[in-house]
Amino acid sequence: VGGDRGTAQGQMKRASSMEYHFYQTASIKFGRDAATLEEMIFRDPDDPTDAPIPLFTGIKHVEFPGDYDRKIDMLLQTYQPYPCTLLSIIYNGVTY
Repeated sequence: VGGDRGTAQGQMKRASSMEYHFYQTASIKFGRDAATLEEMIFRDPDDPTDAPIPLFTGIKHVEFPGDYDRKIDMLLQTYQPYPCTLLSIIYNGVTY
């Protein structure tokens, strides 16, 4: 990503939010490391509980807490035996 002073690679930056593009996915956790993982919610509260979990296809936008650093670490982890296909990750960031 270019900035006023050239590339953002190696510069101090912070990811403020992430957009994850999924295809037929039912469960995943995300965070900066294993200690900060949060469950991403795919099931709608209106979905019947006696039916299979509907698979999600689309984009999930999440706020991504953290501080400025020279690199942006993230961890995605499946934790249940459900399908998970991640097509892309787009981060919205600020370069210092």
